[in-house]
Amino acid sequence: DLPAHGVLQTEREGFTELINFLLSAQDTEGARQWLNRDLAYHTENNGIIDLRHERQLNQAAARLRFLEGEDPTTTAAAFREALEPFYPRRGFDLLGEMLEAAGDFDGAIAAYTTFVEAPDLFAINADEGRVALVHFRLGELYEERGNIDNAILHYEKMIERWIDADDELQPQVQEARRRVDALLDQKARE
Repeated sequence: DLPAHGVLQTEREGFTELINFLLSAQDTEGARQWLNRDLAYHTENNGIIDLRHERQLNQAAARLRFLEGEDPTTTAAAFREALEPFYPRRGFDLLGEMLEAAGDFDGAIAAYTTFVEAPDLFAINADEGRVALVHFRLGELYEERGNIDNAILHYEKMIERWIDADDELQPQVQEARRRVDALLDQKARE
């Protein structure tokens, strides 16, 4: 039997993936529509929802509010509360972005570091590109803060991950190399 809005249980489980895809594409209108549809399903079923799915919906709702311009400190706190303890890496890259927007650079560095260092048995190869980008961002943040050694470390980790990347990604690799060389020159002068 289909619920009133015509969605089977197994189809509903894919809503979170679709919502996150729409959020990644910054389609806030589409994400809100599907988030509301998922919430309506739970309302129709007396609010029955498993904890993991509830966390995922709360993450999506916080991310949506962030993209719509709500206070980044508030959305980061809501997002952090919804992070799943069994997936130590998942979501920390997005939390880092929210904390950066809120001006909490130490918090952003901590979140980004968790993302790149925590093991994630459920990570997919597509995450590797994101890990490389987060290493680059960590390099930038450390460089801005004058922490040359950590900046070099993260730029080099980005280069290592993307050394054989597609041609369209090589300009970013070259930029990381340029930054490493400049930082090494600066370090030699000190």
